[in-house]
Amino acid sequence: MLSLFAWSLYWLGDLKRASENLHKLNQKRDDENGRSLTLNLAIASGDWNSLNILVETEWDRRENRTPEELLRAGQLAQQLGSSRAKQLVQEAAAKGREDAAILSGSYSAAVAGGWEDSPDVHQWLATAAALSGADGPVQQVSIKDVMDRQPDWQRRETNLWEMLQKGEAPILRAHPPYWRRLAAVAHASLLERELLRRGADISDFSSWAYPNRNQHCVLQNSVDLRREPRWLPEFLAPDQLKAEFVGRISAAMIVNKSKIRSPELRSLALDESGPLQSLIVFPAPYLPGPLEGGVEAVQPMPPDIERQVYADLKSDVVTPQSFIGLVNTALIFKLGPQMADLAAEALRRAKYQLRDVGADVPALSLLYGLAIVAAVTRSGGLAAEVRVLVRVARRRPGVVMDLSGTLRVVMMAAAAHADIDEWCTFVGDWLTELAYEDMTRPDARALSSRIRALCQIERRLWGTCARADAACASLLAA
Repeated sequence: MLSLFAWSLYWLGDLKRASENLHKLNQKRDDENGRSLTLNLAIASGDWNSLNILVETEWDRRENRTPEELLRAGQLAQQLGSSRAKQLVQEAAAKGREDAAILSGSYSAAVAGGWEDSPDVHQWLATAAALSGADGPVQQVSIKDVMDRQPDWQRRETNLWEMLQKGEAPILRAHPPYWRRLAAVAHASLLERELLRRGADISDFSSWAYPNRNQHCVLQNSVDLRREPRWLPEFLAPDQLKAEFVGRISAAMIVNKSKIRSPELRSLALDESGPLQSLIVFPAPYLPGPLEGGVEAVQPMPPDIERQVYADLKSDVVTPQSFIGLVNTALIFKLGPQMADLAAEALRRAKYQLRDVGADVPALSLLYGLAIVAAVTRSGGLAAEVRVLVRVARRRPGVVMDLSGTLRVVMMAAAAHADIDEWCTFVGDWLTELAYEDMTRPDARALSSRIRALCQIERRLWGTCARADAACASLLAA
């Protein structure tokens, strides 16, 4: 638990507390997870001296290190200009002498360090090639094979440059989604600064950028929901970002109010009718921020609200209002899986026939809210019930639920599945169901566009969305 807590603090950016908890952990044990966090903390905080100490520690304890750890330490030492680099890489190669990946990595490190002119180093590459087989890291090919592959390599290079120019290259794919959001906020700040410096009209720029990049941004964030279900695409709205900043400033002021000596600042920040507190309007300042989508809520639901939510969900007569309390608190308070189970049971008990849907309560608001509950509680059961309810609602007279709104619910409910294969199956099955419904040509064109954009963002979706794409193409070709 201490290790998990330290990593959580690191991902939240609280490097000081993460380091303190890591120190406690390291006093109890020496494991790869702790060493990995040590390295990440040193790099994130710019503590280069500790990196040199880490390299020496890895060398002193080389007998207890895996080949992967030794190679990683050697590569780090090489970047730092440490004299231990060559020794660590050689030790990694010796320990991993039957591992093609370790040997090829060691050879690459030797080349980068400029000491590859050695029979032993050349033997690493030869052994790696012999161990690789058909799918290994080192392949032996003829000059003719190289020439045959040249057009494909050139095409890939061209495609990569085009994706970079369009802002579609998955540069931070291996990192958590919030890294991309952090980069996007920094990029937006840079763009605004340059536009203002040059006297450009920001409204003109926005009018061009929004229709060109909005769909890709929304779909990318919809895909990210699988990994970080508590930050929604619509939270990028200016009003919500402002509320986010106001909430954080207010919280910092309240926590440190005993340290505020200036009467003017206390009045400005802490008076209930003051400029800052008057901007705190529930629930916007309490919703998750761009960096908190993957962090579970820690604030428990107040007992009186919890009792009311339970009573509503267990009511004999199930109406849209039965779910309002649960939906409105899903992103603010910590919800247990029992809440999602009760909601799913209530839908089944009502046989998906909720009165007043589309009248007193807009269908999309209710369905999207239930999908959020399914996502934050990782309830595949509730997500399946939401899919049935969407099917019933879309066929009900008087209920207006367009394709765009339906797709929002699809992607939100899919986030109940953290596993990539389950997520792909859920999205693919639902999109295929939509593709085979009666629809107009404009709707078919819009659905096809979104399917292909989603598959470009997450290519593993092609395996489950190909039928949906083919159905749309068939309708458009008719």
